[in-house]
Amino acid sequence: MESTDEGKDYRGDFLPSRVMVCFDGSVHSLRALNAGISIASRYQALLIVAYAIPLPLNGFGLGEPYYEWDQFEKAASGKIEKLLKPYSKKATAANVTLDIKYLGGTVSVPESLLNAAKDSACDLIIMGSRGLGGFRGMMLGSVSHAMVTNSKVPVLIVK
Repeated sequence: MESTDEGKDYRGDFLPSRVMVCFDGSVHSLRALNAGISIASRYQALLIVAYAIPLPLNGFGLGEPYYEWDQFEKAASGKIEKLLKPYSKKATAANVTLDIKYLGGTVSVPESLLNAAKDSACDLIIMGSRGLGGFRGMMLGSVSHAMVTNSKVPVLIVK
């Protein structure tokens, strides 16, 4: 069997310049954000905080899309802004630049986060092991599992 990576040297330093933290306000994502600030400070990297706003559905997730999207998005982003305020101060104190991205109206949170990581040319994705999605705590977490499985860049899972 022939290796397509033959001749490549993987012993070099890992120097991320763009780090993305997947954030949903859960305890695990707050821990991931702390790790992201620390790593971004260490490597003088831009820290992108991505929050995917899931498209709310009526009828237990099987029905029509929620029609008051503007109100829903404003409430969701306002909640996240409030949660991020002390971490923004912590990032500033650590000389870390934050770029907050609201990825609104998504049916697939992992797909939105992966697209944001690709569009932002991230070198590293950091996320919590479990978030605020439905059926909390059932396994590693469907979003984190999808991210690890499909990401083209390293994914750090924080417990």
